[in-house]
Amino acid sequence: MSVDENFGTIRAKRIVSAFDSGRIFNPKLAEGQWFDGMIMGLGQTLLEEGLIDHRDGRTVNANFFQITRCQ
Repeated sequence: MSVDENFGTIRAKRIVSAFDSGRIFNPKLAEGQWFDGMIMGLGQTLLEEGLIDHRDGRTVNANFFQITRCQ
């Protein structure tokens, strides 16, 4: 990651992920799902606060509205 402190922008130089997709019937749709999953993960990493119960690994936020940090 690189951060431009003057403009407040962040650039991800590389994202690595692994998927176990099973049998793929529509490759174009599967590729879109993979990219969307990576974008969602990046968004949660940079912008959202997910509260995790470390006993069982569950998310303890009541809903997605509470996950987003409102300023």
